[in-house]
Amino acid sequence: MESPGSDFEHEQSLITQELIGKNKNLVHLKLGSSINLKEVVAQISLNCKNFMRLGFSDASIEEDEALAIATFLPNITHLFLPETYIIEKSLVTILQCCKQLVHLDVSNCVGFFENDEEILKLASYITTFECKGTMPFTFGCDSSSDEEI
Repeated sequence: MESPGSDFEHEQSLITQELIGKNKNLVHLKLGSSINLKEVVAQISLNCKNFMRLGFSDASIEEDEALAIATFLPNITHLFLPETYIIEKSLVTILQCCKQLVHLDVSNCVGFFENDEEILKLASYITTFECKGTMPFTFGCDSSSDEEI
């Protein structure tokens, strides 16, 4: 069953895609969700040749969304994903494909360790890489608790 807000979010995404198609000079976009992200970045790629900055907050970047960013926006320079759910594999895809990044914010994200050696190595070319406060997904368990279940 879909949540009551899902129809609104879907409609909002369609409006966003339509506006992107009409705004050839768009260089920066911040969205409140990742609904239809693949379609949104495809529209950006087709219509906004000078696009440089994309931001989300409190979103979910799954493997398909990460691949869409990497495929459709390989020359993006700034990517803002604070407080987003993004697993290590998805972040690695973006880091391997978006080599023009100069600023990547994945602070306070859920899905990977902030001191992950592979991610830090892949992100070493980025001038400003923010990943403080990230943590792996724990399925709601408090690993610091000493209580037995």
